[in-house]
Amino acid sequence: MHKKLAYQKMCSRWYTRNGLEHPPYSPDLTPSDLYLFRPLKNHLAGCHFRTDAEVQEAIMKWLCDLNPDFFYACFDRLVYQWHKYFNNHGDYAEK
Repeated sequence: MHKKLAYQKMCSRWYTRNGLEHPPYSPDLTPSDLYLFRPLKNHLAGCHFRTDAEVQEAIMKWLCDLNPDFFYACFDRLVYQWHKYFNNHGDYAEK
């Protein structure tokens, strides 16, 4: 394990002797829900598929057609939210 105290403190919040503890679910720390699944759901709304292969093909086509800026925006927002979370010592709201 890394020797820096700050790193150890941060890691100890989720990794205990009993194993890895994940922070509570939070959409702001899980941007795939917001940035990926919601637009995908909107794109597929009203579509009807006969097979799983058709669904997979539609999803792959949608992903391949996305502009790279779509993914940059997702990761930029994620990094911003992580910094905000860790700078507030794990609290979701500033006190």
